Amino acid sequence: MAQSMGVNGVAVGNEFFIPVRRKSPIHAIYPTVANDVEEIINVRTIAKVEAKSIAIPFGKAFFSIFAVMILVSYSLLSVYSFMVMANNAKILASQNALAKEQKIALNLKLNHSKFLTRLNAVENQNITISSNGQTLKLSSADITSLIDSSKLQNNKYSINESALNSYIDNLVNKINVSPINRTVITHDDGSSVIVNNGSNGFKLDAASISSLSSGIKTALKNGGGASFSLNGVSIPFATDNTPAGYKYLIEGNLTSKMLYAYQDGVLVKSFQMSAGKSSTPTPVGTFTIWQKVRSVNMWGYNPDGSKYNQPKVPYVMYFDKNGDAVHGNYWRPDSVFGNVNTSHGCLGLRVADSAWVYDWAPIGTTVVTHY
Repeated sequence: MAQSMGVNGVAVGNEFFIPVRRKSPIHAIYPTVANDVEEIINVRTIAKVEAKSIAIPFGKAFFSIFAVMILVSYSLLSVYSFMVMANNAKILASQNALAKEQKIALNLKLNHSKFLTRLNAVENQNITISSNGQTLKLSSADITSLIDSSKLQNNKYSINESALNSYIDNLVNKINVSPINRTVITHDDGSSVIVNNGSNGFKLDAASISSLSSGIKTALKNGGGASFSLNGVSIPFATDNTPAGYKYLIEGNLTSKMLYAYQDGVLVKSFQMSAGKSSTPTPVGTFTIWQKVRSVNMWGYNPDGSKYNQPKVPYVMYFDKNGDAVHGNYWRPDSVFGNVNTSHGCLGLRVADSAWVYDWAPIGTTVVTHY
């Protein structure tokens, strides 16, 4: 007969109680009789099975969750690794592209630098042109003006044909000169004076002009400088017996102390004058009236070092840069005009005569002085 164990539960008959689970997972009623060993073993076996039935599903679930977590982590790590590798590939490709662009830019810079060095040598080369006793040198600005700069950024340049043709035309005009005829004035008394000695002209031949054009083109392409000697023909001057080549002409005869006014080769007026004295002579030659002043104070120094100051000199017509002029003279007696040279180099006239010449002769009038 089995006895009841002290367990929490409800008694059923005299053998055992049905256990009520509380905190402990399994409670059993053990038999009291020694021959109930088999029953005890069975109860223990049932308890172990029940414990395993609880532990095994929990272990499987934990393992499953852990496996899923590992799988997710691995997947995320794989995705991240792929993203890192892709990003690194992009960075590497970008760095390679940048390095390539930098290399191209450096080569372009070096090539452009070499081109500019060559262009600078072309622009600063020494090009000279000799003809008719004169030598002309092309300046760097002249050479630059002959180069078409529209393609310089592409390391190219060409010759500006229009600018070159214009330059050669201007150059030819400088070298070619027309003859200046000798001008001789014959007075009523039979005396004559050479107003202008005359000079020969010069004209380049067509072959020289053509060779100059092709030679400059070659120099502009290659650099290194060039020298050209151009041929031409001399044109002899003729002799005019009247000053017909001048619209307005003033002749100052320093010996006869006479001043003559010619217009279109015709003598229109003549005046007595007083020119420069021997210690301060009037310059001899051909000049041009470059400035007219109705009244001016004249001052300077005498040969002995003393100073002179002449106020309000009327009708002044300067014909050289040293102050020599045709003007009125109010401070000398009437008797000196046509008889005595008294000035510091100017051609002095009576005031009324100087007023007429002042009104008649424009700026640019030729003045010829001679003995």
